[in-house]
Amino acid sequence: MSRHVCIPRVARITPPRILAALLLFLGGCGGGVTEPAARPRNLLLITVDTLRADHLGAYGYPRSTSPSLDAFAEEAVVFENAHATSSWTLSSLASLLTSLYTSSHGCWGNQSTLGPGFETLGEVLSTQGFDTAAFVTHFFLDRRYGLDQGFDLYDQDLVASTAQESHLAISSPPVTEKAVAWLDRRRALGEGAPWFLWVHYFDPHANYLFHEGVSAEYGTPSPWGVSHTKLDMYDGEIAFTDHHIGALLDALDASGFGDETVVVFVADHGEEFGEHGRYGHRRHLHREVVQVPLMIRAPGVVPRRVREIVSILDVFPTALALLGIHDGGLAHGRNLSAALLGGAVPTRAVLAELKVEEGNRIQMTSISDGRWKLILDALAGESELYDLERDPSELQDVSAENPTVVGRLRKEMRLLVLQAVELGDLHGRGGELELSPEDLQRLRDLGYVGEND
Repeated sequence: MSRHVCIPRVARITPPRILAALLLFLGGCGGGVTEPAARPRNLLLITVDTLRADHLGAYGYPRSTSPSLDAFAEEAVVFENAHATSSWTLSSLASLLTSLYTSSHGCWGNQSTLGPGFETLGEVLSTQGFDTAAFVTHFFLDRRYGLDQGFDLYDQDLVASTAQESHLAISSPPVTEKAVAWLDRRRALGEGAPWFLWVHYFDPHANYLFHEGVSAEYGTPSPWGVSHTKLDMYDGEIAFTDHHIGALLDALDASGFGDETVVVFVADHGEEFGEHGRYGHRRHLHREVVQVPLMIRAPGVVPRRVREIVSILDVFPTALALLGIHDGGLAHGRNLSAALLGGAVPTRAVLAELKVEEGNRIQMTSISDGRWKLILDALAGESELYDLERDPSELQDVSAENPTVVGRLRKEMRLLVLQAVELGDLHGRGGELELSPEDLQRLRDLGYVGEND
């Protein structure tokens, strides 16, 4: 089977007006990339819910929360400035799997579903003869939301089994066991078809639980002894999850698949701990909820660190390029395989989008070009501008001093959103779920309905 093919992802003629706009950002998605020394056969995608980049040792965190991922980073290309497309799970993971912004795929709210007209990474690889499997945890990864498209096996037992416990269930051990068992079965089959495995970890999501033998290390000394703040508990959850990700990576290498597998590690969004007066996520688009870890390990790729701004949208085309699949579809993401092989990443602006109508009304868009970041609050009619070189934590709004920059970024934002809307029109739209009272209660437990929206 030839794996160097062009896959048409839109089966209709693109109107010239739309095509002209799309060509502004599609140029970086294609081939023309030096081939890696060894061609991998498989893809392992590991995603973690609610994981801030700056709480991992590989990103400079002083606490030892992530020894397994830090070791993985030594073998990978680490993207230091990777951005999610939103600050909550469904919107962000739909973007990861389609390489499209939310204005394209339309997964804005709790009842949104990814429409069948959108082609996911799983569908592309399935079409190319890959065996595809996913082991997931999180209410928004229930197959009703549409992210199961393209998976031969979509194991959501942990979604269903935690329906009553919501965030009070511990899922890292069982999801790892399921994924490792799947790898063991693959190894027993011998050569077989190439495969794509997606594993989603949930435990760093609130409410944070105390794990014996792990969490105690992350306490805060006080005159009355050692206490455990929310941030301490969060770090303990990261360490607990890191241990189980390490077990999965060890199993991958022990199975013999490690030398022929692209491994992508990424988070869907981060978490706020009062940096801008808020806690949780899905409330804003500041750095602490939008900047995420992104690391890629692949055969023939020399470990390095990349400082340029990238998006989780770039995972889709990059993974295909590394696997030798040249995708000609319409998407927002860029193929970063040149950067993986030592090349530069051309500067471009990236978006994040957030719209919440239940409870608190929020409608925000951010755009960042690496030097500047603009956040537009559409409902309040206000904007914030940050000089990321001088203020990477986004604490000082300098919009009043830089009206020209604000105007330029607002113009770029409008163009990118327009392009995204038009691209979404080519794919059709998703539907809306009818949520049961039980569903709504679980969303309340997770902080997605009511006062914590």
